Amino acid sequence: MDMKKASTYSLGQTLAQALAEDPIIHDKNWRDLSESVKVRACVVAGILDDGEKDCRERGEQLRRGYSESKAFKVEGKRHAWDLQDPDLFARGIQSWMDHENLPEEYISLD
Repeated sequence: MDMKKASTYSLGQTLAQALAEDPIIHDKNWRDLSESVKVRACVVAGILDDGEKDCRERGEQLRRGYSESKAFKVEGKRHAWDLQDPDLFARGIQSWMDHENLPEEYISLD
């Protein structure tokens, strides 16, 4: 129920419109955008909906911008898995911010 509330059609339309109107995003592809990130970042795929291959590629692109960036997958989770398992999501963020090992559920794609 929470996932449905957080991913309404109108919310998605609003986000898509905002991205389409942003000239920086509109004129670039995702690879260019990922490679332009110059800070330590991670991407995590909820593997039931997100493609592992796409997540791995995004991680490689992020590393071109900043070598300490990483990509992970979480098995058994959907795209909006932060709502499905907020505790695991929060522990992952805290670990990442503290430069600690992420929870064992985060499987590295590097």
